[in-house]
Amino acid sequence: MPTSLEKLASLGSAALTSSESKQNALPIHREKNGFVAFESALWVLPSDELGKWNSGSSWRSLYNLPTEATCFASDLFGNQFVSLDDRVLTLEAETGEVDAFADSFEEWAARILDDLELHTGHRIAYAWQGARGVLRQDERVAPRVPFVLGGNYEVGNLSAMTASALMWRYGRFARSLKNLPDGARVSFDEEQYVVRPVG
Repeated sequence: MPTSLEKLASLGSAALTSSESKQNALPIHREKNGFVAFESALWVLPSDELGKWNSGSSWRSLYNLPTEATCFASDLFGNQFVSLDDRVLTLEAETGEVDAFADSFEEWAARILDDLELHTGHRIAYAWQGARGVLRQDERVAPRVPFVLGGNYEVGNLSAMTASALMWRYGRFARSLKNLPDGARVSFDEEQYVVRPVG
């Protein structure tokens, strides 16, 4: 019987790299070195792209993640799956909150397979592709009005952008949230994608 990691990898696209290099490889890369799955709702980066994706000069500079943590995959909306000490955490892109998700990569894969909608955004990815077409390998979708401010999960509130641009955008927003005083009334600057206290 296949493991959950094997099953998850088998449901994805062809490997996203032809490179034989396993530099920075994580357990999922031993099954397939990068792939997209479930109408591109899940994106697993190839091992040879992890260094650049996790560079201190990248979008990561806007988040408070341990240096040794490795963001290796994301859901449709850019929320990151993070490897740290053989465990998997999640980084909520809009808020910057980091939470425990799984004690191993096998458990991570099992949880993904158990609830694709919750953990990848599969239903929205299916609706998006029916309305707007297939996402490119490096694209994610972001809400025009952030979800934490009441933005909905409908295609009309979403736009596609490169994953890097999306994470820079979310990072600015997460920082603006963090800097708010408790109980503050806020206004949302859609152009800058930040919130500011009012009154």
